[in-house]
Amino acid sequence: MSLVVDEIHTYYGLAHVLQGVSLEVGEGEIVVLLGRNGAGKSTTLKSIMGLTPPRRGAVVYAGHSLVGLPTHVIARLGIRWVPEERRIFPDLTVLENMRVAALAVEAERRTEELRRMYALFPLLRERAQQRGRSLSGGEQQMLALARALIGRPRLLLIDEPTQGLAPNLVASIANSLLAIKEQGLSILLVEQNARVALEIADRAYLIDRGVIQYSGTSGELRADQAIQRQYLTV
Repeated sequence: MSLVVDEIHTYYGLAHVLQGVSLEVGEGEIVVLLGRNGAGKSTTLKSIMGLTPPRRGAVVYAGHSLVGLPTHVIARLGIRWVPEERRIFPDLTVLENMRVAALAVEAERRTEELRRMYALFPLLRERAQQRGRSLSGGEQQMLALARALIGRPRLLLIDEPTQGLAPNLVASIANSLLAIKEQGLSILLVEQNARVALEIADRAYLIDRGVIQYSGTSGELRADQAIQRQYLTV
């Protein structure tokens, strides 16, 4: 397995948010973590990335224990986090945003990395000189994904990539994630749109109140309407 999360317990102050969460992501696999708002999905990603370190439990990636490591060290191991807020630089152009990300890459590889992102997201080439703040939500998401992919990571943690997007843009982002997977990357995806997520994911976990309540293939979860009603409907 590329990533193994084993019985992690994460707190915000006295609030016990994650209560023994365990999950796995294999090489070249898309795994989706589903659940209602406040269930612990984003906290799981932040715990893996070292932003809210677990107090107990283990997180192991490619044989490396991640608990207690600074976030920048975890990133250097090949893991990238794409937050829900996207966090692009609004006053920089698309090209400048990507060049900032490319500073972490050897100078001789930077041009090739930008070409690779333009091949994966052709719309970004068209928008290269536009400032981040002028992009649509879908374009900002593409830029956030492109920045994370520069440097050839092996695992992406992606938080709510289709939130607030029009249906045609949702489909475009979903296709982008499939294209990323085809390049051999692993993806742990947090997503509210269960229908779209289950169409592209290999496996799924359901989390509720900080506890994993279900795990199985995407097909199994799509077929289990009772579980979906219990843990996904508002």
